[in-house]
Amino acid sequence: MAEPAPKKEIEGEYELLEGWVWTNIQSTLDLKMGQSPPGKSYNTIGEGSPLLNGPTEFGPMHPTPAQWTTRITKTCNVGDILLCVRGSTTDRMDWADQKYCIGRGISAISIIEELGNRNYYYLYINMKTDEIIGKTRGSTFPNLSKDQLNSLPIPLLPLAEQRCIVAKLEALLAQVNTTKDHLAKVPPIIKRFRQSMLAAACSGRLTEDWRREHPDVEPASELLERIREERVRKYEEERKKAKEEGRKKPKKDYEFTSEDNFSIPSWVDAKLENLIYIAGRIGWRGLKAEEYTKYGPVFLSVHKLNYGEEVDFRESNHISMERYDESPEIKLQENDILLAKDGAGIGKIGIVKNLSQLTTVNSSLLVIRSREAFVPKYLFYFLSGPQLQSIVQQRITGSATPHLFQKDIKQFILSIPPLPEQHEIVRRVETLFHSADNAEERVADATTHADHLTKVHPRKGIPEANWCRRTPVTSLQAFCWKGSGKRGWN
Repeated sequence: MAEPAPKKEIEGEYELLEGWVWTNIQSTLDLKMGQSPPGKSYNTIGEGSPLLNGPTEFGPMHPTPAQWTTRITKTCNVGDILLCVRGSTTDRMDWADQKYCIGRGISAISIIEELGNRNYYYLYINMKTDEIIGKTRGSTFPNLSKDQLNSLPIPLLPLAEQRCIVAKLEALLAQVNTTKDHLAKVPPIIKRFRQSMLAAACSGRLTEDWRREHPDVEPASELLERIREERVRKYEEERKKAKEEGRKKPKKDYEFTSEDNFSIPSWVDAKLENLIYIAGRIGWRGLKAEEYTKYGPVFLSVHKLNYGEEVDFRESNHISMERYDESPEIKLQENDILLAKDGAGIGKIGIVKNLSQLTTVNSSLLVIRSREAFVPKYLFYFLSGPQLQSIVQQRITGSATPHLFQKDIKQFILSIPPLPEQHEIVRRVETLFHSADNAEERVADATTHADHLTKVHPRKGIPEANWCRRTPVTSLQAFCWKGSGKRGWN
């Protein structure tokens, strides 16, 4: 039998080391595309062959089948690389630990042990997932064809060197994974740091030195008395005017529940009731999605509290002026505080900054507005702190449908510092939180870098590759031939 003509080496992405050659999946591996069996053949009682249709069955190392089929179509073998080729999960990978029937969302790649190290090919294909995804770019439904996969370039090198690279990569990846584990512990630490700083801020510990340096500031008790006197004056004016016009007399808002703070003489402990403005959308005025408009006042939901301290106005919904005007009590103002009162986002909070257009909120949000006794950001930090979060946790664990009521907020007892000290507290907390933000950014960058290192270039990622080289692969040896039901290098 005549020897088959050798194939030419393919053109590679970059120059390889001496003795390495470019090939592709078609020339070196066995690729099998899945084919879904008839739906009527599926079962969950273990009858027939275990069936894989997609990544839902994939595990950390091997799949866990959830269905079986009595009509076997295409199969994979033990040790095959499983690769998702359809939909948003294209490029997900796993190992076959037994023979499976594979549906059309899966491909199986077989490696002949005499010709290649399966871990080497797994690592290389995993490294190239971005390129694999790129082959589907522009498609509404990503779908990798057999031809696209077969054409994926792969450096071919001696078996001994493949094993050496895998050993080096696995050692490096173990270090990377250890680093990622350490990095994963940092965000909870930063979160606890933020909460501890808020607790220190609202208890006075954060500004002990400031109070020693500023002993002559107006105490909070005198501030509240001035506010009460001014409100009494305005109430009497409004009451007389209402009586003359035959209207209902105004509500009293000058009665405060407060007491001295015995730890810090210049502070006062008071209930938030009458010290803040709080309102929510009346239930019957709730809006449905079909009422949204292309233009008009902005309509915010709890999802806008997911992006840091400040409320995010990007890509918001809009409503008509008529629906906006029917709820004047929740028309937003600069420095308003939004608090999620129910649902999965209960307890989320944000402050309104740079308000540039008419804006209101949906029925899941409370609008809280600081009045004369508070610097808005100080009130925001108090509501962001452990006291409110403790109430939230009680609601979550104690009710099937957790809910924060306005009365819950009004009954909060807050230690109120003098206004100048509130400004100093805000300044210090912002400085500390800025440092925490920087730390989070560094951790995120390091995590991204560590993730990137799990896709290491088989040449550039292993600087020791040169010393572990063995017999080089010549160009002639790189040519693949098939015959008599077997495959090898000539």
